[in-house]
Amino acid sequence: MEVSMPIPILPFHLLSLVFVAWNMFSADKLVFAWFRGALQTVDADRIRTYHNRMWIGLLLMIITGMLLFLPQRETLLQTPAFFVKMFFVGLLVINGFVIGELSRVVSKKPYSSLTKKEKIPLLLSGGVSLVGWLGAVILAFFLLD
Repeated sequence: MEVSMPIPILPFHLLSLVFVAWNMFSADKLVFAWFRGALQTVDADRIRTYHNRMWIGLLLMIITGMLLFLPQRETLLQTPAFFVKMFFVGLLVINGFVIGELSRVVSKKPYSSLTKKEKIPLLLSGGVSLVGWLGAVILAFFLLD
C-alpha cells in the first residue's frame, strides 16, 4: 500500500517571499540611489529584470497561498483578518502594474529633473508597496493555526 505524502507548501510560500524581498530590496537600492542623485538614471533592463522577478515571486506566493487556503477555507472565510490580507494582496497586484508603468521614468530622467506632478505617483506607489507587503506579512501571523 502506497502512502502519498503531501508536499509541504508553507516552505515554498516562505521561499517565494524571500525571493520577492531580495529582488525588491535590490531594486529599491537602485531607485534610492536614483532619488539621491547618485545615479542619473537606472538601467532599464535591470529594473525590468527585478520587476519581472517580483511578479514571478508574487505569482508563486498567490499560488502557494491558494494551496494553503484550500484545507482551511471554511475557517479562513469566517476570519476578518483573511479578508484584510486579501485586500493587501490585491493592492500589491494592482500596484505591480502601476510600478511597471512608472519604472520607465527611472531609466529616462534624473530624479532631480522631474516635476512635482511626476514625483508624486512614484512616491505614492512606493508607499503603497511598503504598506501592502507589511500588511500582508503581518496579517499572515494572525492566520496561523
